[in-house]
Amino acid sequence: MSTKNTKNNEGYKLNEQSDSIYMEQEPDTSFSFNQLFKDAGKQSLKALKWFLIVLLSFGFPNIILFIVSILKYGSRPFGESSLCIIIILLTGLCFTFFALYITYKYLLIDTLSIAYQYLTPLFKKICVKIIDKVISGGNRLTGRHDIEKTLNVGSLMIEVYGKQLPSYVRKSVIFILNRVPFNDFLFNMQDDLKSGRKDSRTLSEMLYLQLDSYIINTFFKGNSMKWMFWFLPLNIIIQVILLIFIK
Repeated sequence: MSTKNTKNNEGYKLNEQSDSIYMEQEPDTSFSFNQLFKDAGKQSLKALKWFLIVLLSFGFPNIILFIVSILKYGSRPFGESSLCIIIILLTGLCFTFFALYITYKYLLIDTLSIAYQYLTPLFKKICVKIIDKVISGGNRLTGRHDIEKTLNVGSLMIEVYGKQLPSYVRKSVIFILNRVPFNDFLFNMQDDLKSGRKDSRTLSEMLYLQLDSYIINTFFKGNSMKWMFWFLPLNIIIQVILLIFIK
């Protein structure tokens, strides 16, 4: 009886040890994902705040100037007055929509700069896929569309992280990938690609180092909303000039 109990105890200890080993080997991603979703909420509020600021900053003065144009040209014949008013209206709309578009780009880059710390495995996987495509295609990649066909960012996210990342992260990644000159990076690696002296893992790491450096230096540096300090006055000055010189 004691022998049986001893065996049961040993079996329980072995199971307990195997469970602890499994828990140690299992990647702890829960904190990262929780933090990632918290960042997503913060970015949503930040996006709402900036879009409201830009919309009010450009919308309010342009509405005032539009009203001024109506008061100035409203008494003229219909054809002449409508043309002048339309010019003022379209100018204001163009400035406002362009400001909103620049804000959208700023928020995308800002979002990616926050999410980038979570995305190293994903970008490394992308580089592996590209190198595999290049090697299987005779060390040639003809254009950006080949890369887009090779990559399925959504499935790669599931493959790397085990679940689909928030849509704001996916959109940011696609925005960046569409502007990365992969062909230039691969051109820099032509000697290594053709020689066959380095394996695909080394080549993908070389590609990732170029990609990482390019993203940080090109997209993250200088990304701000300081452009509003000159773009908004430019909008108002041009509108005022139009009001003065359109007779």
